[in-house]
Amino acid sequence: MLSSNQRQQEYNAHQKAVYIAILLKDGDELTTAYIAQLTGITWDGAEYMMVMISGVLPILKVEGKWKWIE
Repeated sequence: MLSSNQRQQEYNAHQKAVYIAILLKDGDELTTAYIAQLTGITWDGAEYMMVMISGVLPILKVEGKWKWIE
């Protein structure tokens, strides 16, 4: 797996969204701030990305953390 710095530099926006979705599917619960840190985007950009992917995947923000809902 790539380091956080490598992900920020080498992944495009779509790949970053998929990476985060995989983490959530694997059971991680992530704050928007942590998603921003992992992907190298702003907090606003991370929140927007999560809102957009939650429209097509069973992802919800519950008590400040994004999680995959089965």
